[in-house]
Amino acid sequence: MGKLFKLVRKLAIPAAIAGFVFVGFGDKFLPKPWSAYSKNTREQINQKLMGLAPEPDLKRPSEGREKQVEQLMKDPANPPKQP
Repeated sequence: MGKLFKLVRKLAIPAAIAGFVFVGFGDKFLPKPWSAYSKNTREQINQKLMGLAPEPDLKRPSEGREKQVEQLMKDPANPPKQP
């Protein structure tokens, strides 16, 4: 059992490095079927990781300014307050 553990420990770091290289850069230097596998794997990992992140609630930065302009157009005598 001890020899097996040493073998697994010895091979784990090179296998992890090879995996990172395959996923990160494999589509640039590997032959045709393997480069496609590398690219697809990277895209699937990206999709999974992006799925874990919450969707941002983005508003247009000019939305508040547009409301102020509309209010100013309606009632020029009473301008909106500056934030």
